Amino acid sequence: MAIKDDQLINEGFRKNPKPLFKGVLILALLFLAILGIQWGLKRTLAERVADSPFNRVTNREMAVFLWQNPEFMRVNSKTKSGYLPGFQYLDSVAAEPELAGEFVVAPPEVLFLYHTWKRQIGGYDFRERIEPAQFLKFLEYDPIWTPENWNEAPKRYVEMVSHLSEDSPINMTDLPHAVLPLMVRQAFVGWNNFFHNGNAIRTLQITRKEMQEFLEVYPYYSRPFWQNIVGEQYLRSLESGPQAELLPQDELNGFLKQAFFNSIQERSNLTE
Repeated sequence: MAIKDDQLINEGFRKNPKPLFKGVLILALLFLAILGIQWGLKRTLAERVADSPFNRVTNREMAVFLWQNPEFMRVNSKTKSGYLPGFQYLDSVAAEPELAGEFVVAPPEVLFLYHTWKRQIGGYDFRERIEPAQFLKFLEYDPIWTPENWNEAPKRYVEMVSHLSEDSPINMTDLPHAVLPLMVRQAFVGWNNFFHNGNAIRTLQITRKEMQEFLEVYPYYSRPFWQNIVGEQYLRSLESGPQAELLPQDELNGFLKQAFFNSIQERSNLTE
């Protein structure tokens, strides 16, 4: 029995392009919606930053604070997602060079501590010894301070770095801020403490007399400026015990011990 041609055509399974078209349309709309949300968030963040000096802190500025206060580094945060995304935390704790000039993404409490630190003690300049070879290692680890990654770097700093070598006979310790900016020096000191002096700082023991002498030179580390920020235990017994007695460790905040250590290094450098 011969099969007719019209019997070879299955009229019940015709191709219908409508479901496929609808699926593609839905995916496209979802994609556009996601882009719209991201654009809206970026615009909101940009407007918030523009409207509030509180949020106008760059990753470069925050980097100086973090070297002095490493407990707030991204590497030490339990939640990495959304916390200081401009900073590394795997092979390095430095800022991403290409993001150094952008505004930092940080929780309000960290921004508050940054502004408090900058306002009260961010201007202190501890003149520790800086050797050219060690400074070059610092730039290698934290390249946001190289002229290539810092468009706003002062001209004399750029000239100094461009001619710097490990055996340069330059005395970097006493360079003026026009040549070695304060924020670079602070970042270097913090980097050096983080990698080379951490144990010495953690085990530092300070008598009440030594702390009182330190506060005479650096008064903005005094208890009234910090007890409501870091806790009531901060230097609580400074005035209530024997002068030669050691201060309890729980009264010595990390940034205070680091500053006290820096002052020791500075005095040692001046007497050499």
